[in-house]
Amino acid sequence: MLEKEPVTYHWISHLASPNVSVFIFVDRPEANHIYMNKHGIYIVSLASEFPSEFGYNHFGTFAYIQKPVTCWDKALFFFSRVAVGYRFSWVLETDVFIPSIQAFHNINSLSGNVTDPVDLIISNIERDDNNLDNWHWRALQPIFLPRPWYHSMACVLGMSRKMLALLDGFATEHHQLQYLEFLPLTLALQNHLTVRTPAELITISHRTQFTCEDILHQSTNWFHPVKQPAEFIGRCIESGEWPLDMLLDRGHQ
Repeated sequence: MLEKEPVTYHWISHLASPNVSVFIFVDRPEANHIYMNKHGIYIVSLASEFPSEFGYNHFGTFAYIQKPVTCWDKALFFFSRVAVGYRFSWVLETDVFIPSIQAFHNINSLSGNVTDPVDLIISNIERDDNNLDNWHWRALQPIFLPRPWYHSMACVLGMSRKMLALLDGFATEHHQLQYLEFLPLTLALQNHLTVRTPAELITISHRTQFTCEDILHQSTNWFHPVKQPAEFIGRCIESGEWPLDMLLDRGHQ
């Protein structure tokens, strides 16, 4: 989970278990530290120049996001170079909302296993079709990969060790990454990795305004964007729109 500021509590802490480690990456450009808070989640802060030295920069950079190093670069660096013991890693932005523990495990189970792995889980796949004007391709030039190029709504990425290794190789070769909405998907498909786009991620969108009722009726889906999720949960509880078993699944009493 990628955050702008340190947190003492987060709804995603309910996912922490012996089989699932939860990390929150805080955008503090000057500090290097990691600690576990009282809710069992790891808080990670990395100085920007540290991952950038290894080519982890520009993954989250776009026309309106001009920071060369964002939490995306730091998270990729961390799972590629530091926390290398995880078979599969999820990175999601702070406004991605997972309604329940079961909703997480349903999609996480699609990551496969050692004998039948999945390398990238993403919301959708779009192809450039040799047309620089059907997406943001002109703004992203130069692109360091041959065509075909692919893009996706990428505020949530599930990645295997093989996928992370491809991104690490790209960072090493080019001394930078490129925009997250096309680089991992294009690398995966050009290198014949296994990519899945589960139906439960259809509610990963650009600007949809979701209601409590939307989430109740699609409770196995993941949602984006849901701003200020703690307040959103509170409103759903107060409205009585969420049943007790769903609230208990989230850890609420």
